[in-house]
Amino acid sequence: MLKDHRAKLLAAYKDELEAASMYNRMAASAPTVELSQILSSIAADEYGHARTLASMLAMPMRIEAIPASSGTGNHEQFRRDLEAAIDGELAAIAEYAEFARTAPTLEIKLIFLSIAGDEYGHARTFITMLSLLSN
Repeated sequence: MLKDHRAKLLAAYKDELEAASMYNRMAASAPTVELSQILSSIAADEYGHARTLASMLAMPMRIEAIPASSGTGNHEQFRRDLEAAIDGELAAIAEYAEFARTAPTLEIKLIFLSIAGDEYGHARTFITMLSLLSN
C-alpha cells in the first residue's frame, strides 16, 4: 500500500512539472500580454506544487529546461491547449481530493486540499480564458 501511494505521489510530481512546462509554452503563444502573465503565474503555482510533492517524497527537486519561446501564435492551437489544460486541472482536483481523503494526518490532508484548491482556481481561470476567446 505504501509503495503504491509513493508511486502515485511520484506520478503527481511529474504531472505538476509537465503542467508547468506546458503553461510556460502556452504563455509564449498567448494572444495577449495579460493572458501570458496569468499563464506564467499558474506555471509558477505548478512548480510550487511539484516542490511540495518532492518534499513529501524526500527527494531533490529536478527542474528541466523549458524553451524560452516555443509558441506558434496559432490561436486555434492555443484554444485546444486551454481545453486540454481544463481537463488536466479537473483530473488533478479529483486526484488531490483522493490523496487528502487517504492522508495519514490532518496536516497532510490540508496540504493536499490546498493544492486541490489551486487546481480548481486554475480550471476556473482557463474556462474564463476560453470564454473570452469565444467573444
